[in-house]
Amino acid sequence: MSTTITGKAHVYPIDNIDTDRIIPGKYTKTLDTSELASHVLEDLDPAFSKTVSVGDVLVAGGNFGCGSSREQAPIALKAAGVSAVVAKSFARIFFRNAINIGLLVIESPEHEIQNGSQVTIDIENGFKLVLPSPTMMIHRRLKQALPAVKVLFLTMHEEEGMLLEALSAGGDGYLIKRADEAEILQAIRAVLRGDLYVHPAMTRALLGSSEPAEHLPEPVEPLTRREIDVLRLLAKGNTNRQIAERLALSIRTIESHRANLMGKLGLTSRVELVTYAEEHGLL
Repeated sequence: MSTTITGKAHVYPIDNIDTDRIIPGKYTKTLDTSELASHVLEDLDPAFSKTVSVGDVLVAGGNFGCGSSREQAPIALKAAGVSAVVAKSFARIFFRNAINIGLLVIESPEHEIQNGSQVTIDIENGFKLVLPSPTMMIHRRLKQALPAVKVLFLTMHEEEGMLLEALSAGGDGYLIKRADEAEILQAIRAVLRGDLYVHPAMTRALLGSSEPAEHLPEPVEPLTRREIDVLRLLAKGNTNRQIAERLALSIRTIESHRANLMGKLGLTSRVELVTYAEEHGLL
């Protein structure tokens, strides 16, 4: 099981966000996870359910989850795709309910997490924040001004969070400094062909696999929102069982979504799947 979670931060620096604001009371008569997910936090941020992606992190102030003891509040957050909640403090009952359903909750009295930043949570060693670096900012501006320019990152950083940040900024390749001459030439040729290149050591960090990445075609059919959710979680190394638990679905349903999306995309391996996710900004 992976001990890290990486996702975009949705920051609401407000104390006393209660269960009625997490999921309005009029929806608490149902345990339909899809219904709950579509209305989560709508009184606080009407756009939240449309902007949150599977694996994202919710960040809040103190006494998060106060109010009623209803279990629908953490269920709604988890069903929407939230992988973890980081808050200055939690109401005791919400904290217990979140643990009971498998939603990660982290109490952090002091943090500097900015809205939209990439957050990496190390479950064993606390959490660390991956912020856009000056290099990434320069790269984004370069891509905006000269979109045809190819950018291959050569870096000492071997953290998954930095790789995801580089790819989300539109990077065409990611090499680590211990790469040998042959690997550097291979990366340059791949990027010039229009392919995405990720150093094999970084691919293993994402997938537990040493197979090289390859350029993949567009899907013959559009993916559904749920198929995209499953794709993201598969690309991050989750098993069918872990995805089923995260999305509150059956393992058989996850297997069906996985087969459908693999068929639509024409993929045959997990390495191809993560390459597709990287190329299309789904990680």
